[in-house]
Amino acid sequence: FVLLILYMISGPLHPVKHLSIFLLLPDFCPLIATQEAFVTSEEFGQDLEHVEVLQKKFDEFQKDLQNHEDKVTEVNTLSQQLLEDGHPDEDTIVQKRDEVNEAWARLKQLSLLRQERLFGAHEIQRFNRYGIIKEELLVAIFNNVPYSN
Repeated sequence: FVLLILYMISGPLHPVKHLSIFLLLPDFCPLIATQEAFVTSEEFGQDLEHVEVLQKKFDEFQKDLQNHEDKVTEVNTLSQQLLEDGHPDEDTIVQKRDEVNEAWARLKQLSLLRQERLFGAHEIQRFNRYGIIKEELLVAIFNNVPYSN
């Protein structure tokens, strides 16, 4: 039924491909927006353990991001096929394809930035941890008491 309506609207030019690309987009665009919200988080951890938890979540996010790469490829492939077939909605197809590609590129860039920031936060918290241990050791030496950590 949906294909018949689509066929009546767009003509006989590959309604299944047309349907495929426009079924992918509504699910994919909000996914990108949700993932963007995750990578733009300003939370970097309050201590070393917290940073490590955030890093694990980020590692899972990166795996998920890689798993969605095929959707971007599929949008590009379907849109290219539709354009090559001379689809009458060329402007809309190009616009939607470009929106997806721009959002995906932005997401990947933000992901790299988040990765760098988490690495920096990890280094800071590691340094803080070392500083606390060193301070405790100095206090123990000064007070002439055994140090145990």
